[in-house]
Amino acid sequence: MTTAFAWLHLIAAAVWVGSQVFVAVVAIPAVRSLPDPQARLTALRVLTRRFGYVGWVALAVLGATGLHRLTRAMPDLSLLLEGGYGGVLLTKLGLGAAILLLTVIHTLVLGPRLLQAMEAGAPTRTLARASMVVSVANLWLSLWMLWVVASLRGG
Repeated sequence: MTTAFAWLHLIAAAVWVGSQVFVAVVAIPAVRSLPDPQARLTALRVLTRRFGYVGWVALAVLGATGLHRLTRAMPDLSLLLEGGYGGVLLTKLGLGAAILLLTVIHTLVLGPRLLQAMEAGAPTRTLARASMVVSVANLWLSLWMLWVVASLRGG
């Protein structure tokens, strides 16, 4: 069963990070290239809705499998404070919390406000920039998380 949890955890991480890279490098530049503002808005709505479903499922699987793996690897959670392996796990937990917070902010605040502003024809520069900053920060935190995981493996 432990192998199944590890496999699910890795698949969810690949989906989470891979979809972020795809959106940043492929999808958003493609949407921005659409000449018609209504087509851009429609494409962005579809893209963010589908990315949201995929992303939140991936994060839920990461959280559930990560907590399961944590309790198996560290039955005494006070060991998290002793450095070494526990310190790396604590770093991973902190990064996970930051990723979750940024995702909530983007999903519930920035994304909807940006789409509403686009729909209303209002200025979007500040919201678009904030959305980009939060998204890029989230991607960097996710990549840092992968680095931390690699260090857990002794790599």
